[in-house]
Amino acid sequence: MAGLPLSELGVRPVDDPPLQEDEPGALQRSLFSRAFSFRSNGARRQRRLVIEYLHVHEDADLSLGVFCLPRGASLPLHNHPGMTVLSRVLYGDMHVRAFDWAEPAPGGDPWAPRRATLVADRVMHAGEEPALLQASSGGNMHAFTAASSCAVLDLLAPPYDTNDPDKDCTYYRELPDSGGQPGTVLLQAHEPLNQDKIVRGPYGGAHIATKPHAARTIVH
Repeated sequence: MAGLPLSELGVRPVDDPPLQEDEPGALQRSLFSRAFSFRSNGARRQRRLVIEYLHVHEDADLSLGVFCLPRGASLPLHNHPGMTVLSRVLYGDMHVRAFDWAEPAPGGDPWAPRRATLVADRVMHAGEEPALLQASSGGNMHAFTAASSCAVLDLLAPPYDTNDPDKDCTYYRELPDSGGQPGTVLLQAHEPLNQDKIVRGPYGGAHIATKPHAARTIVH
């Protein structure tokens, strides 16, 4: 993961354009946010950014892909049930906020709040070693926010399975927690509304194929 060159993934770094002088702090369009839609929040209109996903490979054992995020875009807090996950920032800077469960799941109500421990709250940079999370450690639930335009290579083993409720993705939100210990929060499953849009883009890098009758994959 750490040694894979961007050229083999068909990915090139994107520089953020300068902010407009008359709009300090405003988000500008990048290569991966050409299309925008808008959502209504009362009288306020907010920009909905576009995240591009480049699908590299998926089989029964793993899924590999690249998320390209314009500055300010985010992937909401979500889990990785029963998975090992490697995430590498290919270019740019990405803020990660990650949690592990601090207590067993409450019985009977999958929407009941549950306490989690904060594992990471930092900015990851291109050039760092890939981050590792596992089924119950390393930050199994995490959220990504692009501190600058960035791309993230994600390897999931095994992949999500939308046909199996125990292997599908669940989103969470943080709740106020006055009775918790320092470093813990309450998380509640929910369906995020008005999240940034994810579209599938064309993948132009090397392809992975499983060699027949062999227990390994090859890149060609």
